[in-house]
Amino acid sequence: MYRCVVITGDLAALKTTITRRLQSDLRLPTLIKDDIKEALYDAFDVITDDLQAVLSSFTFDYMMALAKSTLTSSSILFESNLKPDELSRLESAFGDQLLVIFCGGDVAVRYQRYLDRESSRHPAHKRYKTLSEESFQRALRTPSPAMVYVDTTVFNEEHYQNVLGYVQSNLRTT
Repeated sequence: MYRCVVITGDLAALKTTITRRLQSDLRLPTLIKDDIKEALYDAFDVITDDLQAVLSSFTFDYMMALAKSTLTSSSILFESNLKPDELSRLESAFGDQLLVIFCGGDVAVRYQRYLDRESSRHPAHKRYKTLSEESFQRALRTPSPAMVYVDTTVFNEEHYQNVLGYVQSNLRTT
């Protein structure tokens, strides 16, 4: 049974949407990288490119520390677009307590989602200009066989209930 449920995946693959629903339904402590990064960004008067780059790295380190302390008493949801080294760190820290859900799907659908949300994104995510479709495709990652793959191309209530059921049946509650 798992204690740390990680929701990760490609850009615009509904990671945060799914995590917020799981948080509401499971009532677990939840760490969402964007929420923490945005709060840190807002705490500074002036943001340089260098500081913005550091914020992303620091946010993951902070999430790791919080997850380690929380897991002593509770299971946890952890949402982030993990870099390979970050996933390795999670695997080292939590081993067989880690359930990783990878959200992906049709590139054209996700790229349109990305474009649709871009104008309303928090400034913490606007370090770079809007990605071209080619750059967006280059950013794709391949989930490992150990990850649970969730196709979010067309993600409806039935799909969400399947994810929720899977997490509930594999989550250690004590």
